[in-house]
Amino acid sequence: MISATIGPHHRELATTWNELTGRQLLEVARVLSTGYDRPAVRLDALLAALLQLPRRDFRQLNAVQRVELRPRVQFLHAPTDHPPLTAQLLPVLRIGGRYYDGPREAFRNLRFDEFIFADTYYLRYLQTGGEHYLNQLVATLYRPERADYDPQAVTYAGDRREDFNEHLVPARALRLGGLPDHHKHAVLLYYRGCRRLLEQRYEYVFSQDNTTKATATGWADVLHELAGGVHRLETTARQGLHNVLREMNRVLRQAEERREQFENQRH
Repeated sequence: MISATIGPHHRELATTWNELTGRQLLEVARVLSTGYDRPAVRLDALLAALLQLPRRDFRQLNAVQRVELRPRVQFLHAPTDHPPLTAQLLPVLRIGGRYYDGPREAFRNLRFDEFIFADTYYLRYLQTGGEHYLNQLVATLYRPERADYDPQAVTYAGDRREDFNEHLVPARALRLGGLPDHHKHAVLLYYRGCRRLLEQRYEYVFSQDNTTKATATGWADVLHELAGGVHRLETTARQGLHNVLREMNRVLRQAEERREQFENQRH
């Protein structure tokens, strides 16, 4: 955070995605999902989202002031050059009087089976731009609170959402599809950021070759290979995402090291 005073307004400005508020994330999502003819106009819209000034006061900023302030939103304008969004800034979505809870920060409580579906919808949305894929992504991540939710119970496993059930996604996607577009795009930004963290952490899993395969066929084949048999499919699918990826990364890294050793011995 950095301090800034603009006229009578004092602001603590975020310098990373994770320092944004939920309200700011929604405004940023609205800007990023809107087409702009000129980058300067887009930067000014991002600046307005970050500063959260009354509209009249923002309009009073002159051209020089705007140019001086625009570097403050570069992390939003070019997100791949900066640390990704992994904080959960929208823990709950509400529509039609119903509440839907989202995952925790950095996918801490995602299971491997829900990642398989979520990532398939994510990649399909990037490929096609089909809104129904985005709705399904949101419906996979956000679910009603579990009936026995009690964070003080000894059986609490760290997830207030009901267990993932692929058969309930279509109906929930229809309901959540009625959310404002910028709310759904905010979820997309969160997913993109957390996935980027996974790519950095588990580089062997998210190699170019594996990513290409996942884009084409999804992660279901990975599940079958990892489980080592149909009888272990469900057990593996219900494992925590990070546990599965950590093990996959270890196995792939060791395989790569063995290949390198073999090649060195040949020469």
